[in-house]
Order: sequence, then structure tokens, then C-alpha cells
Amino acid sequence: MKLLKKISTITALFMMITLLVPIAVFAEENEFSFEQMAEIFEKLSDYHVSGVSESELSEAAADAMLQVLNDPYTEYFTEEEWDAYESSLQQNYVGIGVQLNEDESGIFIDIVFPGSPAEAAGLKSGDYFAEVNGESMTGIKMSELISKVKGPEDTTVNITVKRDQEMIGFELIRKQIQLPVITSESFDGGVGYIQLTSFTDKAGELFEKELETLQEKEDLDGLVVDLRNNPGGYLHAALEIAEQFIEDGKLMYTRDQNGDTEVINIEDGNSLSIPVVILVNGNSASASEVLSGALQDYEIATIIGEQTFGKGSVQNLLPLSDGGVLKVTTYEYLTPNQNKVNQVGITPDIEVENRAAQLITGLYEAGAEDIKVTIEDERWELNGVEFKTIIDVIEKDDNKFVPSRILSAIIQGEITWNSDVKAVEIITEESTATFPVNSEGLMNVNGTTYIDLNEFEEQFPIFNWGLTENIITIDVD
Repeated sequence: MKLLKKISTITALFMMITLLVPIAVFAEENEFSFEQMAEIFEKLSDYHVSGVSESELSEAAADAMLQVLNDPYTEYFTEEEWDAYESSLQQNYVGIGVQLNEDESGIFIDIVFPGSPAEAAGLKSGDYFAEVNGESMTGIKMSELISKVKGPEDTTVNITVKRDQEMIGFELIRKQIQLPVITSESFDGGVGYIQLTSFTDKAGELFEKELETLQEKEDLDGLVVDLRNNPGGYLHAALEIAEQFIEDGKLMYTRDQNGDTEVINIEDGNSLSIPVVILVNGNSASASEVLSGALQDYEIATIIGEQTFGKGSVQNLLPLSDGGVLKVTTYEYLTPNQNKVNQVGITPDIEVENRAAQLITGLYEAGAEDIKVTIEDERWELNGVEFKTIIDVIEKDDNKFVPSRILSAIIQGEITWNSDVKAVEIITEESTATFPVNSEGLMNVNGTTYIDLNEFEEQFPIFNWGLTENIITIDVD
């Protein structure tokens, strides 16, 4: 009876294989039979000195099958692992409550969420991760760092950050964090802003409500949708959001292992007769790319930012009898114009580096005529909307230096590097200015160039700036 039970387990595992690899190919290439699998499983369980259990062998077999696929998106979850993964999809997890970003210097805190352990401990935007529990974070991937910071609720994690040139240690207690899925604001001048951090199960419904709220507040003359650092989520949420912009059409094509394509259609949707902008970056993935690709192909939205992640595949969730779940890649998807996304990503219509510069450019493209920027310590403000992130300002001899990409965006300039004269060039419709690296008006810090505000104002008279109680205010005539 025990052997029959084992054979039943192996049968289930083998049937899982047959869904992924044709049986004939499996037998021909490996010359390995089902009976041999069952026999090895039985012998190892009965005789190996380690006392390995049937469940351990089963999980190891499943892991081995997944490794053969070389597909990071096909995963096996135990019941407990699935509960945790599903919570993360809903933006509910145990951690310290920060949003991360990355640049040449490493991984840093972009946003500290209100009421979080990170806020209580004193972590700040702009802090770079140096160590987690005594382990160096130099050169580590962001996903690995996140996994080290997360952990069981009410457990301790020790974090060392680099703030300016100082190393500061913190001891934090992990807590349940519910991140906001969606937020909306109204910029001065009639442009709305919606930030979506994940395509949760209810994201479509939430997006529709936020859009209605913006439309009810005042005349909505333009819309900026922020999908930066949005890793995706549920496909139906992307469809529901696309329905707010496309009356009838295609959301995307799917292509299976045989190369056969099917279309996912949008029917009875809505439309907006205003400029729409979508902000993306290298961490915008999956459903973010589905939505961006569709609105780009239909020329409904202008995509601004950086090349997206390139996760152009669709996974189905297959429940297992033990309460676990198998997440299996079943399709590759293409945009409505049948452009490939997988391992390619979405190419922005306007490529812009620097988060603040992306927002400023997006606001102009959405129809804003005037721009006003306020910079203060750990926050900055754009046309009346506050962002709790840092714009680096460097002081030297009482002069203020601001990243050149931000200043270029404020005057709607095109920024380039002139290698012949080793200078930053900023070009507008009216004029061109050159800032050489060896001049007093330009600084280069870790690959980022900063321009002195006085020098910039002299080169571009439409640019105005002032300083009051260490608060920088910038506007354009």
C-alpha cells in the first residue's frame, strides 16, 4: 500500500512533466522510464542514510523539473508560499515599509512609507543600503536585497545605510505592510496624476474610481499615469484599465508553444479626449507593459521614461491537490501591432532619465503650460503636488548645483553630451548652451552632472530661481 502511494505521487509528478514536455521526446532523449523514476523514488526513501522524506523528494523532483525549463516565471508554490505570494500581489507583505530604487552607486531608499517601521526608526529617502544583518549589499540584485529585508512578522532585521559619507546602523522590527495600490493627485493647471504600484485583483476597479474623482474635481485637461517600478500582476486588471481608454480594439495577442496566436479584445470601453502620458522605467514589467504597449500602439498615450523590463509572457495558475499552486508560463504576448515584448520591453516615445525629469517632461506632454518646482531637503513639489523623494542639490561656495537632466526638462530642452569638447549641451528652440566639464558651472559626481543655478539662469533667461529659508523655487517665464 505504501508503494502504491509512492507510485501515485510519482504519477502526479510525471503527469506534470507531460504538460511541459512531449512524452516521446522525453523518452527518446533521456531513455528514462516512469518505472525507473518510481523505483529510484522508493529506494531513496527507504534506504538513504539521510532519512529523506517522501515530501522532500517530491519537492526536489518538482524543483528539478522547473530548472530544466530555464523559465524564472514558472514556479511551484507550497500552500504557505502561495499565501505569501498572493499577499505580495495585493501589495500586502511583511517588511520595513520602503520603496527602493537603484543607480550607479547602489540600491537606495526612494520612499519611506508613513507609519512604517522604517519611518519610526529614522530611515530616510536617499539612504543607500550598505549591509543587511552584517552582510554586504555591494553588487547585490534588488530582488535579493528585498528577500533579505523581508521576513516573519515581529522579527528583527539589522540594516546599515550610507547617508552622505556616514555609515548608520538601524535595528528594525518587521511588521505587516499594506502598500497603497493607487494614489491620485491634481496638478495646478488641470492635469491629473494617477500612480499605480501593482495590478492587483481590484486595480481596475480602483483605477476607474480614481479617474472619475479627477474628472469630477475640475476640468481634466490631461492625465499622467505613473507605472514606474510597477512589476505587473493580474492580466484582467490591465484589461479593465485599458477599457478606460480604448472603446473597441485589441489589448494584445497571445502566442502559444506551437506559434498559434489568439487575440484578447476590448469591447464596450471608453475613451478620453485629452492628452495621456504613461511614465515607465526598467522596473515596469508584465501588465505594465501590456497596458503601455496597447495605448502606445493605438496612439492614445505618449510613453515617457526608460526601456521597460521585457516580461512578455503570461502565466496560468494551476491548483494542486496538496493545496499548492503551479504557476506556468503558457503564452508569450505581443502588442496590438504584434510587436514583441519578451526580453525586449517597451521603448518609450520620449526617452528620459532621472525620475524628476520624467515627471516634469510628462507634465508638459500632458498639456501643462507652466512649471513650478520647489526643492526642500527630503521632498520636492511640482505644480502643487508633493513628492517625498530627494532631488540632490550640491552646495559649493554658496552656489547651488542641480542635476542637469532636471534643469533641461524644466525648460523643455534636449540634453546631449558633446564628446568633442567634453561638455553637456542643452538645446531649446531658442538657443543652445554648453557647459564644459572643466568650467565652474558644471560638476560631475558619480557619473551625474550638476549645473550651477546661477550659470543656468544666465544661459537661459526664461529660467528663474530663488532661495528662501533653504527652499529652492524654480519657474519658467
